[in-house]
Amino acid sequence: MNYIPLLLFLVFITSVLGTHHSSHSPVKLDIGGTVFKTTRHTLTKHDGSFKTMLEADTPVEKDDNGCIFIDRDPRHFPSILNYLRDGYVRLPNSEHTVREILREAKHYKLEGLKELCEAKLVTGFSLVEKNNQSTVVSVAPVPQYIVPVEKPKFHNGTLRVIESESDYLNIIAYPTKHVMIFHYAVNAYGRSSVPAGLNAPSFIEKHKDTLDIYFRAWKTSNGDLNRSWLWSFYYKDYNVNYVTDWGGSHKKYMQEVEETIAKLLVDKPLS
Repeated sequence: MNYIPLLLFLVFITSVLGTHHSSHSPVKLDIGGTVFKTTRHTLTKHDGSFKTMLEADTPVEKDDNGCIFIDRDPRHFPSILNYLRDGYVRLPNSEHTVREILREAKHYKLEGLKELCEAKLVTGFSLVEKNNQSTVVSVAPVPQYIVPVEKPKFHNGTLRVIESESDYLNIIAYPTKHVMIFHYAVNAYGRSSVPAGLNAPSFIEKHKDTLDIYFRAWKTSNGDLNRSWLWSFYYKDYNVNYVTDWGGSHKKYMQEVEETIAKLLVDKPLS
């Protein structure tokens, strides 16, 4: 009787089961003296240093307690783990803390978490992309005070660009109309681009009776500058922020912008 096919089948089944078990088996990490327990599956879900380390051909060195030691501050590692599990983490409202999490995200080479932190630092809200739709992620009161400053400059007689934090505060504190701010992406080389579906002068003219529209730069490491455009609305004690996952479709990008404007005017009519 030829047992070779049977033996090959058993080897195949063993390897499959062994792989499944290893991907979901516990992994212990000693982060700066604090032990965290997770799974190989979680640590390799997203590109980054953990995925590179665990999928390398060289076995990972462990200490006597079976832990992989990493010499980093453990305070924000729960945020790192939550991002690895879900692809998103709600960030705190402390700029200092977000900058610390950003530093850890850079160390662990988690590009998605870096983008979340950068968006939070620039716009004050968390970046979420879900089901290819714009997602509202924060509604918070606007501070009711004002800093006297000159009005933002008109560029080429049409576009109003916010060039300082005092400009920004002055605009959102006491709006007479709904305020819409486009947060346009600028990369490390100072370059930017406008989504092809957005004709700014025509757009401003169309909505001039209901919206004061401004443009504000924010730095991003995302190579696709068109995809990094965000927008916010402010009116009295109300603010709402949007991101888009428009998949490169110019029609869809402008459709999402117009739909959010329509919703704003229904939910918060001018008074």
